[in-house]
Amino acid sequence: MNTQPKTTSKKTKSQAKLSDNKKKPTELDPTLVPSQTDIDLVRSSWERVIETQHPSDEDGVSPAQAFGLVFYAALFHLDPHIRPLFDGTNVMIQAKMLTFVIGCLVRAPMVIQRRGPTLKEISTTPTGAEDMEGLAAKIRELGARHHFYNVEPAHFQLVGPAVDMALRERLKHEYTDAIGQAWLRTHAFVAHHMAMGLLAQRKWEKRKWFQRPASSGSHCSLQ
Repeated sequence: MNTQPKTTSKKTKSQAKLSDNKKKPTELDPTLVPSQTDIDLVRSSWERVIETQHPSDEDGVSPAQAFGLVFYAALFHLDPHIRPLFDGTNVMIQAKMLTFVIGCLVRAPMVIQRRGPTLKEISTTPTGAEDMEGLAAKIRELGARHHFYNVEPAHFQLVGPAVDMALRERLKHEYTDAIGQAWLRTHAFVAHHMAMGLLAQRKWEKRKWFQRPASSGSHCSLQ
């Protein structure tokens, strides 16, 4: 999921070159692939999240954005040390980006001016192995981009519990253990492939650094 904290790199996202190995086909670990039941629960519960406005929500804040704000509050509660990664960033913008990414992942209707799939369509559209492989590749690319934000693989493990806390608050009595477990299992798949992409990018950057041509004045010799 795209949390995108601040970057200290001189490169912008458009300038940064991503490693190619995240795009290569990889055999999916069957123990990490969420079941169709999990995917259906994630999709249907997310649809409920984005259509449920609470009286306590601030004016002008959509349900999806409110979820994102709760998510970041939970994330910072779980690990206050990661807050500096977000210094100088607008949490509302990050919340919008987070919920957009979740919406893309679950193929639920987003808060935009075009029609999304209905709950019936979501529930009856299976996700095959080919879809999961394509999704895994996109998630690895997303993980690779987080290299430029000084994110560590362990940070991805915090996302699942933070999402669960946000779901509990936004769904209220509609939250069930089955929904929570479905999201956690789906997150395990996402976190695994984001970490793969991040580590692949880190390895690629390190190899590129060692392979850079030496400048004429940078050599040293033993006297």
